[in-house]
Amino acid sequence: FFEINTKTQMNIAGNISSDASAPLDLILSSYESILVSSSSTINVRNIDAKAPTISVAGNLNAYGNSSQDSSPFLALLGARLAITGNLRSGSKQNSGRILLKGSDEVNISSSGNIVTEGSDGGVVEILSSHGVVTVAGAIMTNGESGRGGTIKINASQNILMSNANLLANGTTDGGLIIVASNNGDVNFQQSFIQTNGGAGVGGTILLSGVNNTLISSTEISATGYIQGGTIKVGNDLTNQLIPFSSYTEIDSNSVLNASQLNSNNQGGLIETSASTVNLLGSINAGRGGMWLLDPYNITIDSTKASYIKTVLDAGSSVTITTATASNT
Repeated sequence: FFEINTKTQMNIAGNISSDASAPLDLILSSYESILVSSSSTINVRNIDAKAPTISVAGNLNAYGNSSQDSSPFLALLGARLAITGNLRSGSKQNSGRILLKGSDEVNISSSGNIVTEGSDGGVVEILSSHGVVTVAGAIMTNGESGRGGTIKINASQNILMSNANLLANGTTDGGLIIVASNNGDVNFQQSFIQTNGGAGVGGTILLSGVNNTLISSTEISATGYIQGGTIKVGNDLTNQLIPFSSYTEIDSNSVLNASQLNSNNQGGLIETSASTVNLLGSINAGRGGMWLLDPYNITIDSTKASYIKTVLDAGSSVTITTATASNT
């Protein structure tokens, strides 16, 4: 391995490269900051970078090792992470693994791209234990010849996805996407979230902020060829993998689609939940699928009745529950 340690700011403006015949593991650490310029490309087996502030404008690629344990091939650890360049991990033989852990902030700009390669996709995990996560770029863990990969985003405070693309599609089955805020909002604006299964079953998408879950002009898709997938917004009644949201809003320009693509009756599951739900978007659970509408209290007015009728006419079941027997 090759290790660089500094007490001051570390600036990387050149190229560092190795291949599988002579692999290199790169360790970078600074007491102040690490800056990777737009002119820099690093292509090695593993990258591990630690600093209070890490800014990546260039290209980082960690191709990994098939005999390595479950640790990430590319890990950026600090208080504040800013990604305006490209992060890539994995190869056809090794499904990529990327960890971004910024305790105060993780920011992925519109020019930022995070990609894992591999036949079965890969894993991208983004964590902020005390702060916020903002994504305006693309995160992709698509399976090249197998199932889709995994994208997990968790923050203590707000998560904002604006013009973002979260893609965990599979050639066979779809993958898994979880976006959850433990103390703040989850807000999607003009974004695409996909865990589609090309030849098999649609994947799973779980989205919730404990305060507000806001979906605006966003397409959420977990379709599958033989069976639809699972989309849960505002709660996960069965497994409790995301927090129960106080307020969930899905606007009229948003679409939730968990249908199957062939003509069988194996649609998917869509759950929309919160203490209060404002639902104006399009719901498609597929023929034979189910839409679970699960607020604390609900009034079925003419608008909601029309949505429910549309879903029923498409061949999906609709289940309406309230959180306790005292609610109506």
